[in-house]
Parts: sequence; structure tokens; C-alpha cells
Amino acid sequence: MRLSILTAGLTAVLLCACAAKPDSSFPLPSPSPLAQETFPLPSSGKQAKYTYELKEEDSYDSRYEKRGFIHLGEEGGKARYRIFSGEKSTGGYGLELAGIQETDGVVTVVIRETSPGPDSAVTTALTYPCITLSLSPVPSSVVFESEDGRAFACMDDEIRPLKRALKTGGILYLDTGYACAPAGRCGNMDGYPEVILSTEQMPENDGEANFETTGWQISGTDTLDVLIGNEFRIFAAEGSPYAEGEEIPETVLQFMAVVEEVREDGTVIVTTDTPAAWEIPENTRFALPLSAYDPGIYVDTPVPGNPVIVVCGGTITEGDPYTVKEVYRFSPIGSQAIQTNEPR
Repeated sequence: MRLSILTAGLTAVLLCACAAKPDSSFPLPSPSPLAQETFPLPSSGKQAKYTYELKEEDSYDSRYEKRGFIHLGEEGGKARYRIFSGEKSTGGYGLELAGIQETDGVVTVVIRETSPGPDSAVTTALTYPCITLSLSPVPSSVVFESEDGRAFACMDDEIRPLKRALKTGGILYLDTGYACAPAGRCGNMDGYPEVILSTEQMPENDGEANFETTGWQISGTDTLDVLIGNEFRIFAAEGSPYAEGEEIPETVLQFMAVVEEVREDGTVIVTTDTPAAWEIPENTRFALPLSAYDPGIYVDTPVPGNPVIVVCGGTITEGDPYTVKEVYRFSPIGSQAIQTNEPR
């Protein structure tokens, strides 16, 4: 799920405020007077003297992993902003416009942050809720806040690290963040880098890469297995579901297991529940970090006896239990054993 946002040429002065964690000994701020029961506002209209347009976005930027906003620039007498609520473990989250008001030259935009209900059916993929708001005329100063007065941080000046990327055959390939599952492969490479760019540059010509690699092998229509160090990582063509984070590449290691034990130190012990595959023996015990558990609509903590599907990197260390270098996530399988538990 990735965009490069240009913030040069700003004519508006953005007033940025960082949210502070409230002290539990003091009452939370009162809800904004702009947030009324008749809201959320429609996708377009007028508030105060400002005409606005609102659009829900389905895109990714590394800044969207946090809670904040960025100024996208101005065109045709309109100022455009993107507001985002941070990384979420499931779908079902969103942002709505609750009100616009101007006081002493400062425009306050109130945003309602919504979340899925306890019985909602949601996807278990990571999501980054964001919306784009256009305002006309162009305001001189803008702040964004939630209904309880918490400010969205201004992210205009945050430097976004570029993804590892290479270009070959006229196609730009981006690092998906996944490692390849262990598999037998030939030792011949299908391509090699000709020019290694700095990490701050994006390849524009065939044979360029912005990271160190000794070569790559073609692994699919839209994917390459790229050797970085002694490990193959999965790269996908720009704009493909794999590159956008919408799908998990088929060559990522995945296996089914049953939860055996949840330990107090935050370790979850599981036992494989599938025939031998990816060089993993049957009935193998694995230690997984509880922090990688993605419950979806089910209980927040794994329950012994419940089946899960594990998505992880390909580097496995033998032992009792086995360990994995990278555990991307493990989630309940929609079986009867899971459905008998109370949803979150």
C-alpha cells in the first residue's frame, strides 16, 4: 500500500501542535464545541467562510504510520491537506470531518476518529486511515484536532526514508519488507546492479539500485528475489498489490499451527499443524513474540488450543522451541475453535 509528497513552495504558514499524553490525574479536555450530533459533515460543503471537499484515501506514506497531517500544496485557490490517524492492526478505522471554525486568523479543523464495532467483520491487514481535505479560500494558519482536543502533529518537515528499490527491464521494483521462504534455487542470477545510488535517490535508469545487492532472480510476473547479504528479499513492481502492501507474496513463509502456551514473558509457544513444508518438520514447536499477534475480530490474547496462521521470514533457528528471525504476524484462523471465543 506509496506516495512521495512534495511540500515545497508553501505560501501558507502552518501552525503545528504536538499531542501531549494526558495525565490520568486530571480530567480530559472537553469535547470541541464544533463536534455536534449532526456531524459528520458531508463530503463537500461550506463551514464558516470556507468551502471544503473531503476525500477518503487508500494510500501509504511512511509518515502515515503516525498520527498527524501534511500540507500537500495549493492550486486554483485551494489548499490541500492530508490527515492520518496512524497505523492500525485491522481495517474498519476511519476519519470524518466534524467541524471547521476560524478564530483570530487560525482555522481549527475538528476530525472525528472512528473505529470498528465489536462485532464488525474487518480485514486483518495493517491499515493507515487517511483523508484529503481541500479548503477555499487558502487559510493563513491551520490546526487539526480530534473531538477531545488532541492535536494532529504537523509532519511536513519529517524526512521520509526511501524504500530500497532497483530498476530493470524498465520496471521499478520496491522492497516489500518480506524475506523469501527457504527454498532450493539455482545459483545463477537473472540480473546484477550496474550503478549503486545513495539511499536518498530513487532509481531512474535500468541497472540502478539504491542499496547494496549482488543480484536478483525473477520469481514471478511482478516480483524479484533480491540477494541482500546472505538472504533473499522479495521486491515487487511499483503499483502492484505486493508493492502496495495489499497482498502477501506467495513466496513468504506461512504455516498453520496450534497455540500451546502463552507465557508471562510475552512468548507464545505454538506447534505446527500442517504436513511438512518449507523444510519445517511436522509437529515442530515455535516460539513467537506476543507483540506479533494480530487478533482481527477475535480475542486480544491467543488462547491455548486455538489454530493460527503464522507469517514469518525464512531464517529459522532449530531448537526446542524453534525460533524465527522475523515474525511478521500470526492470526487466528476462522475455524470453529476460534469462533467459540468472544469477539473483541
